[in-house]
Amino acid sequence: MNYPNGVYIQLVPDFLTRMSLDDYVNKHLSMEPTLNYHCTIAYSKEPRSVKVEKEYINIIEANFNKFNVFRDCLVMEITNDVINKLHEYFKCRYGFKWGYDYYKPHITLAKSFTGDVKKLEFFTEPIRFNVLEPIALKSENKIKEK
Repeated sequence: MNYPNGVYIQLVPDFLTRMSLDDYVNKHLSMEPTLNYHCTIAYSKEPRSVKVEKEYINIIEANFNKFNVFRDCLVMEITNDVINKLHEYFKCRYGFKWGYDYYKPHITLAKSFTGDVKKLEFFTEPIRFNVLEPIALKSENKIKEK
């Protein structure tokens, strides 16, 4: 499929993981949860042709690593070798570039976070992904690099 304004490839958590993330955000952050939990695998702001459509995949279970703040967003950093391999695959196969020094898989939990990540309780629920999908970028809201 062709993406004239660019594209990002995301992993989407399964329903139970999304429920757990909502519960965590509501209980521990008293903030509005992100409406679109996902883990970005790759992105390109350039036109791209990618032979991947929305795919229901075997469960990929990631491990919680730590909380961090990226820009003003609270993110949950996660670890999983398959996620890292998917990132490398899209870089090599489709020429995706990563605008940062290294790839850190994460899920954005909330925007406009002002708290202390060191005071947050660990997230103990399973983190499972079951969908891989490309999302077309629109010209007016392309992802901004740092």
